[in-house]
Amino acid sequence: MIRNLSIIAGLAVAGAANAAFVGGEFRVNEAGSTALSGIQGSAHTVFDLYLYFDEGDDVLNTIGDADISAGGASFFNDSFGGDHAMGINAGFFPLAPASEWDTYVGIGSAGPIYSGQGFGAVTPPDLFLTSSGVVGSWSATPNAAIEFPGAVVDAGNGLWQAWAGRFTLVGDFGAEGPIDQGFIFNSGIFEGQLEVFWNDSPGGELFSAIVPIIPAPGAAALFGLAGLAAARRRR
Repeated sequence: MIRNLSIIAGLAVAGAANAAFVGGEFRVNEAGSTALSGIQGSAHTVFDLYLYFDEGDDVLNTIGDADISAGGASFFNDSFGGDHAMGINAGFFPLAPASEWDTYVGIGSAGPIYSGQGFGAVTPPDLFLTSSGVVGSWSATPNAAIEFPGAVVDAGNGLWQAWAGRFTLVGDFGAEGPIDQGFIFNSGIFEGQLEVFWNDSPGGELFSAIVPIIPAPGAAALFGLAGLAAARRRR
């Protein structure tokens, strides 16, 4: 069962703009949390950041101006890990198993990715990962985003997901209640904002939205906070 703790405010755009980004979540990775807690000998909680789109050919290509913290909680950074997906080497997992659950960013589709796989991230000079959080920007490796295969997460509601980073906290921040329509859970761990850039199809028109990261009171938050996000079309 998917559980999550924090929601990125959804984007609703009326009329012909047809913006396709509809929200996101920090989803608890229960298997990772259990494994890392055993390795470290103390509680850790692994979250994966997913962004949602309303069409399978939407292309997530860049996260800009991110500023993500967790209310004073410390982010886990493994010495054998890396800041971005291209620095996470799956070959090290048997010798350094904690590195699989490191805090790092990237751009993928169905789930987390590592060096050598089809999707990754380049690290701009302004990307900083510390024990306090993540500040900066990241983007898909050249040509990777063009091949983005929208991963179906909720076919009934027409939602496709894209993975955008792993954020691991020191401590126990497990889910505390039932899922609200599978996507939103009321909790206030993560905070801040980021800017999402996507194309409406491979090589298509570019859109962006500045998205606040906030606690979500319920399912209505996915579409009811349009006033907090601004989308614009870029030519």
